[in-house]
Amino acid sequence: MSSVVSPLAPTGVPDMPEISGVKLATAAAGIRYEGRTDVMLAVMEVFYRDFNDPKYRPALLLKEMVAAGRLGRKSGRGFYTYAS
Repeated sequence: MSSVVSPLAPTGVPDMPEISGVKLATAAAGIRYEGRTDVMLAVMEVFYRDFNDPKYRPALLLKEMVAAGRLGRKSGRGFYTYAS
């Protein structure tokens, strides 16, 4: 999949130190969270609920996009249109 990348995007992901008893398998399983409006909405809703801080209130546009099925990389459309 190719897409336009922000010039502010990091060029890599730092290595995570090993944590005894914790296994982070999302990357190994091919699960990607970047470019996922549904995941961003879920995270923002939890932050808003738990921190009770208006800076975490999800934007109406984000809610509308998820409701319309524009889930980012997952659906091929989100804030960008992703090539398959």
